[in-house]
Amino acid sequence: MFKRLNNQRGVAMVTVMLVGAVLTVTGSAAAFAVVQDLRAGRDDQKAAGALAYAEAGADRLILEIRRGNLNWGQIRLAGCVDEVTGVPIVAGGRAPVTIAGDIGEGHYDADLRAYNSEASIAEDRLAPSDDACVGRSAAPRGPQQFAITSEGSHPASKRVIRQVITIKPKGLPLGIFADGIDGNGSVNMNSLSLISPNNIVGRDKIAFAGRDPYYTINDFYPGWDASGAEKIPAAAHAAGEITTTTGPPAQRTEHKAPGPNPNCTANPTGQSVWDGSKWGAPLTSGCAGQPIVGGTIAFPPTSLFTTNDLKRVTPRPGLDDQDYQNLKEAAKTSGLYCYVPTLGTATCLKEGTATTYKSVWQDGDVPSVNQYVSYFEFEGGDPYATSNTVKWKAQVGPCSDDPAVNESNIMIIRNGSLSMQSGAVLTGAVILPEGQFDSQGNFTTHGTIIAQDFWLRGGASFLMSECWVNNMPTTFLDITPSKWTEVDR
Repeated sequence: MFKRLNNQRGVAMVTVMLVGAVLTVTGSAAAFAVVQDLRAGRDDQKAAGALAYAEAGADRLILEIRRGNLNWGQIRLAGCVDEVTGVPIVAGGRAPVTIAGDIGEGHYDADLRAYNSEASIAEDRLAPSDDACVGRSAAPRGPQQFAITSEGSHPASKRVIRQVITIKPKGLPLGIFADGIDGNGSVNMNSLSLISPNNIVGRDKIAFAGRDPYYTINDFYPGWDASGAEKIPAAAHAAGEITTTTGPPAQRTEHKAPGPNPNCTANPTGQSVWDGSKWGAPLTSGCAGQPIVGGTIAFPPTSLFTTNDLKRVTPRPGLDDQDYQNLKEAAKTSGLYCYVPTLGTATCLKEGTATTYKSVWQDGDVPSVNQYVSYFEFEGGDPYATSNTVKWKAQVGPCSDDPAVNESNIMIIRNGSLSMQSGAVLTGAVILPEGQFDSQGNFTTHGTIIAQDFWLRGGASFLMSECWVNNMPTTFLDITPSKWTEVDR
């Protein structure tokens, strides 16, 4: 028995060692699995973060467009250049619009390019392919597609997404639009349409010339032009009355109608057969054999302009509260922003730096960048009062297809008015939702004006051109995101 017991010595130790080894292997396997799970969880977290940063890049680029920091000319053919040589593959082709930023530990790089979802081959849908770049409209009259490619990293993980967006006109009227228009002095309106949902007074004080580069004849008279491409002659259009200044101002009741011998050429003097108002009527004679210079259609079917015509040409409401907020933020960071309280001192920012409110804004008072937003916000008071009126004498221009040369100012005045001073030049857009545009000197505007009231005094010139239409501020454009895909991870 003692010999048998002696032969079993060490068995317990071996058993303990075997059990310990098993436990060690099991523990190591469990620890390895936990570590792998932690790593996988961390990787998933980083990947999710990278995806969030990629999405932030796409959202940031869309916001830049909505803020009006870009114009249509910069984005229309974005990416339509040879990626090796940088040479445009079509006339007007430009490099992609890019934006980059850091958020915490993450980073994003996003670019915008022309896009064509109808291309049969997926690889040809994105600029610089011909399918994406060739045949795009110079003016933003209809929907056009773009793609934003955004790469997010956090910090080592990378995700790439692609957001397709459609850009089209927002519905804001182009040219000059005001609820009330009162003409006086000697004013020239070149190549633009003057539109009011109410009355245009003093039509004989306004000289029109040229053709509107944006609106076609069919915009005002659907189906009248078989080609659909001929531009409307510059003229006045009122859903109310168009009257002249015969007699004292209080008796401006002579209606401006084509009459038996209308002026078919829409030249600076006299009346234009293209004027339209609620007093209009069918036109059957007076222009036969006298085609308008630059076109083939001698006269419209009628000089009647109805509320339905108004809705078709100017499909408002236009800017909403979010649009105004976006423009305000752009003015604060890179443009000109002023808040004028009812009591106390006005506070202003020029390109993000504090500045003082000026009684008359001149060249040295405005931002030095080529394109900017100026936003004036009056807390209270009468928007027509002198205390709520911005006086502008600065010169902003010229309009150019070259973004390095093109200058533009989007001016927003809330609860206030604008008084243009002699010698001023303003290329861009003026939007006065509650106030009036007061013209009292010799100055020039090039672009769109939208106001509650429009008073014309002095000898100003108001212009519209293909250059402005083709490089209009993106404030006038609507952006609709559609297809979203993840390109890489």
